[in-house]
Amino acid sequence: MKIDGRKADGFCRAPGKEIRAILCYGPNEGLVRERAEAAARAVVPDARDPFRLCTLSPARIKDDPARLADEIGALAFGGGRRVVQIGGAGDGLSAAIQSALSIVGDALLIVEAGELSPRSSLRKLFEAADKAVAAVPCYDDTSQNATTLIETHLGALGGAIDDDAAAWLVERLSGDRAQIRGELDKLMLYVGASGGGRVVIDKPSAQAVVGDGGELSLDAVCDAVALGDLAALDRAITRAETQGMNAITMLHAVARHLMRLHGAGGRVAAGQSVDAVMASLRPPVFFAAQAAFRRQIAQWSPARLAEALQLVLDAEADCKSTGMPADAIAARALLRLAGAARSGRASG
Repeated sequence: MKIDGRKADGFCRAPGKEIRAILCYGPNEGLVRERAEAAARAVVPDARDPFRLCTLSPARIKDDPARLADEIGALAFGGGRRVVQIGGAGDGLSAAIQSALSIVGDALLIVEAGELSPRSSLRKLFEAADKAVAAVPCYDDTSQNATTLIETHLGALGGAIDDDAAAWLVERLSGDRAQIRGELDKLMLYVGASGGGRVVIDKPSAQAVVGDGGELSLDAVCDAVALGDLAALDRAITRAETQGMNAITMLHAVARHLMRLHGAGGRVAAGQSVDAVMASLRPPVFFAAQAAFRRQIAQWSPARLAEALQLVLDAEADCKSTGMPADAIAARALLRLAGAARSGRASG
C-alpha cells in the first residue's frame, strides 16, 4: 500500500504491529533517513541493540540472497521484535525482498531508497502489496512544512524565530530535512551566544550564519538565470552540484525566485514604485542582492516571467517522468532561461 504524504510522519513514528515491511524512497535523502529511523526506533528504541537490530547492505544481500530471509525469520535473543534495515536499495533487490517477505517472521523490514520512478519494480512491489507492506514517498517539504520544521526544531533547542526570518530561511535552505536541521543547529550555536536565542532577519544572525553554504549557490543560480549571465550560471550550477544540490532543488529555487519576481514586477507594472515594492517584500531582499533584483524586475515582464515559470515546471516534470538524467534536463532548462533573459524571449 502507498502511504499518503500527509500521513507519512505519523505512520513512521508508530507503525502498527501488523506492518511487516516499509519502503522509504524519494529524492529527499534526509527525509528518507529520518522516517526510516523513526520507524526503527518505534520498534527498537535502543539503536545499539545488536540482538534486535540488523543492518544489511545491498552488496551483502546480492552475495548471499538467503541472508535477508534468514534475518527476517530470526528471533531476538532475549525476546522483542527485531528490525532489519537495508540502505541504498534499488530495483536489483526486488526479487530478494519479495522472496524474503514470504518468510513467516516477526521482524520489521525497513528499506531505504532514492528516487524511484512509477515503473520501478521495487516501488511496485511495496505499493501493490497488502496492508502489511507500505511504501512511503519522501519528497521535498512544502514551504508550510519547512516553516513548521524550522520552528519546531529551533523550539526544541530553546530558540525562537521571527516570521520574516523563517520565510527567509525557507527560501534559502534546500528541501532536504537533514540539511535543514544541520543549518539550524549551526544557527542556534550563533544566536545562542549573540542573539539571545532568537533568530531575526534584521540582525546578522540568519544571514550571517546560513549565508555561507549551499543556499548561496542557489541564490547565484537564480541571479545568473534571471540576469542572463551564462558564464556565471555555469559556475553556479557546478558549485551547487558539488555542495550536494540536486536538479530538483535547483529548479525549485529558480521557480520560487521567478514567482517572487512575478509578484514584484506585476505591482511595478500596475504603477507602484520599485522602491515601495522592494521595501514591502517579505522576506526582504538581502541588501547585497538589491541591485541585482532591481535589474531583474526591469528585465522581465510579468508575461515573460509566467512563460519562464512554465518552462521550469515542465523541466521538473520531465526530471520525474522521462527517465533521462535529471541534471542534464535541469541544466538545459536553466540555460534556456538565461538565454531568454539575454535575448528577450522567455522560451529561449
